[in-house]
Amino acid sequence: MINLTTAAAACKKFVWVLSLILLIGFLIFLMFYRFSPKTLPREIPKPIEKPAFETFPGEASQFITDRLSTPTNIPKTLPIYRLTLRESLLPNANFFASKLGFRNPPKELNDVTFGQGLLFSKEDGALSVYQDIISYQEFITEPQIGQFDETRLKIKALEFISGLGILTTNINLQSEPTITYQKLAGEGFAPTKDPNLANFVNFIFNYTLEGLKVVGNISDLRITLTPAGDVVRLTFRSFGAEAETDGYLLMEFQDALKLLLNNQGSLIKVSGEQEDVEVSRNFGRVSLNNTYLAYYLSTKQPDTIQPIWVFEGESIINSLPVNVTFAVPAIESKFLKAP
Repeated sequence: MINLTTAAAACKKFVWVLSLILLIGFLIFLMFYRFSPKTLPREIPKPIEKPAFETFPGEASQFITDRLSTPTNIPKTLPIYRLTLRESLLPNANFFASKLGFRNPPKELNDVTFGQGLLFSKEDGALSVYQDIISYQEFITEPQIGQFDETRLKIKALEFISGLGILTTNINLQSEPTITYQKLAGEGFAPTKDPNLANFVNFIFNYTLEGLKVVGNISDLRITLTPAGDVVRLTFRSFGAEAETDGYLLMEFQDALKLLLNNQGSLIKVSGEQEDVEVSRNFGRVSLNNTYLAYYLSTKQPDTIQPIWVFEGESIINSLPVNVTFAVPAIESKFLKAP
């Protein structure tokens, strides 16, 4: 039988063993805590300038939102981007001109927005080349009307682009283009949704950042063809960007919509059959039909490329449809510098 003395000794021994185990465990915990990587507190992103929207003078007297649905899968934060230095297009200007049939020497340009460039001209067309922009236009004398075989015309467009050495496999350039139609309206082109009324088809290859389309006055690769496959226009923006490490909180859709309804949006695109529609001052009632997040790239070299809310809609002027696009900054206002 175990007496009290033996029991006390056994209990004392157990306490010592338990204390030793706890001490060793505590020391292991201290060593793990001391040498394990620490999660640093997240720094608040620095305030940035508001996007420098290139705007048109018109405004809406009222926005109709009946056809506007709330977008889904909207991220809470997005990074801003900064332009990276790309190889200038100017050293290849003579190559582009030769491929497009220009024989005369170019005229030097010094544009306030685009910077230094070269202008090539001939009887039926013109070509402008700047550091990061190519613009080609063929003068139209007799508009064509016919059936548009989109598959065949897309192949012709890609062959034309490839012949100029422009790669559509750019990591930020969409491989599948958006297709739109245009018709002649006076001396310019006007959009039409009916291919049977169209004289031209556009293939638009958009850049993307974070899976979002990059928008702006000149922010993509677009090529315009006749039904026969003749290229009449080409515009290309060479573009590269790197993301900043910080992510910025985004404005909720409803808050962006409130800003637009309070006439705090910027009109960044206008198109329609109405002559001189771009200088219209009042678009009356605008029926909004689409909204999405995008990144905005201004024509001038911007400090940052940042996300915006885009609102697309339609108005009527003199019984003719007008397509309008408004924009609102997407980054929460507390991160935007006051003007």
